[in-house]
Amino acid sequence: MLKKTLFTALPLALILASHCFAADTLSVTQAWARATPPGATTAAAYFTIKNNGAAADSIVGARTSVADDASVHEMKMANGMMQMRAVPKLDIAPKATVIFSPQGYHVMLTGLKAPLKEGSQFKLSLALQGGGSIEVSIDVLGLGATAYSHAH
Repeated sequence: MLKKTLFTALPLALILASHCFAADTLSVTQAWARATPPGATTAAAYFTIKNNGAAADSIVGARTSVADDASVHEMKMANGMMQMRAVPKLDIAPKATVIFSPQGYHVMLTGLKAPLKEGSQFKLSLALQGGGSIEVSIDVLGLGATAYSHAH
């Protein structure tokens, strides 16, 4: 019975581990971006980041090889209008979870070097306040995706 349990649990553990990225006490899951049409020069990456530690940490930058620039931005409603602004430092409180989504925080990718193709992946590095970083693999979903799909 133990062999059967281990045999069935191991593949599930490997699948879950492949979509979780961590640096010290921060962990990133459900990392995705939308595919882009030919000629697009911008895109955005989304994910969920959790601080499992007892101290705050901060994202202070981002980089990727698929674009000339990557930076954290926030979309929010202000005076009845949707506004986007750069966030040079995003604090993540102890035990807090921050969801990067199309209507909130996201990593803005500018100067795309090639279209993002559905079914592909790319690497994104999140720079942390203390000098470390989290390396994340971003799943590229369909052009009209609105949330992470467990199918990827």
